[in-house]
Amino acid sequence: MILTLDSWYKPEYIMDNAKIVYARRENEDGNTERIRKKINSYRERFGADVIELNAPVLEISSTEIRQSLNGGKCEYLSQDVLKYIENNSLYKDR
Repeated sequence: MILTLDSWYKPEYIMDNAKIVYARRENEDGNTERIRKKINSYRERFGADVIELNAPVLEISSTEIRQSLNGGKCEYLSQDVLKYIENNSLYKDR
């Protein structure tokens, strides 16, 4: 989502009030230059504080994670995160 963050609702508010931390979820070097340019744009336009989280690449989408939340279990999320999702009734069918 780092490449589309500026299209979110009130991106200036987000970038003014949060430190943006992102992690790559693919090993495709072709995106590296696009990401670098986009981050530079965020820094120039919004004064954004952007940091890359160096973590192992996990090739899964947020949609796939949401779909795997059957029965309050998901191998990709910690128990604390699962508890938060349950306590706040997140990702329920509407």
